[in-house]
Amino acid sequence: MEAEWDQYIGRSAFKAAKTIQSHKNNHKRLTEYLERPLGETKPDHIIKAVESLAKNPNTRKSLLSTAIVFYNIAEKDIKKLNRFRDKLVVAAEAHGKEMASQKAGTLPSIEDLDNYLKQLYTTERWADFILNYLLMNYNTRNIDLDVEVVNSIHKTKADKKRNYLVVRKNDIVYIRYRYKTYKTYGTKRNIFKSILVERAIRRLREERGDKPLFLMSNKDGSRIMESSSSNYVKLRTLNNITEGDINKIYVSHYVDTGDIDALRLLSANRGTDLETLFTSYNIPQSLFPTA
Repeated sequence: MEAEWDQYIGRSAFKAAKTIQSHKNNHKRLTEYLERPLGETKPDHIIKAVESLAKNPNTRKSLLSTAIVFYNIAEKDIKKLNRFRDKLVVAAEAHGKEMASQKAGTLPSIEDLDNYLKQLYTTERWADFILNYLLMNYNTRNIDLDVEVVNSIHKTKADKKRNYLVVRKNDIVYIRYRYKTYKTYGTKRNIFKSILVERAIRRLREERGDKPLFLMSNKDGSRIMESSSSNYVKLRTLNNITEGDINKIYVSHYVDTGDIDALRLLSANRGTDLETLFTSYNIPQSLFPTA
């Protein structure tokens, strides 16, 4: 099995680290189950392994993709695996629609989110409080929350490919050099005042000591990998909802109240044009400004 993996690594010089890690995890799971290299395993046995190891069709697709990679390396016939993959694609689409249907109408309200934010503060979950505060006030995506907390604007100039919270004497500056639509909208800079956020940051710094302070961090204080950001955020939100769910809650609320100004502000904060918001969340055209 190790020789098979080494052969893959030898061909992977230009592959993304995330892709390599995914295949490594899948290869380990499959070969431990099969007790033999993938290139030496019959298609039927691989299919059975995939079905036994995972119930979620998306996970099954990932496992099968790894098997196909190693079948190609071994120059084996992948027709049967490809036919199984086609079935998984259909199953994954149906699963996604089912999950969306189940979630529809079950998302918490803005009041629920506000109460959760208060709970995070009173239970002294300082980093989670700050993270949710940014999600709720600036409708960010996950990558926007990869923030370093510093005490001067000068410290943000050394690396303009990162995001910062700058704690000044009278306010806090949220600077984003790194977010999904940066190439379209450029650097985003929000200045706000919040005694609670300032206190949370101060307490968090007391806990972490003098080392660099990252909002999304491992237990040792180091920054988490970008590939882990989605799960990291979900584990810290109300009912484990996603940043997209939180955005939807606010968009739906502003649609219901007819607050186009709030939608414009949300659009600017998130870095998404109004037309995209309208398309994504089925906003009535009557709300769209004609001028």
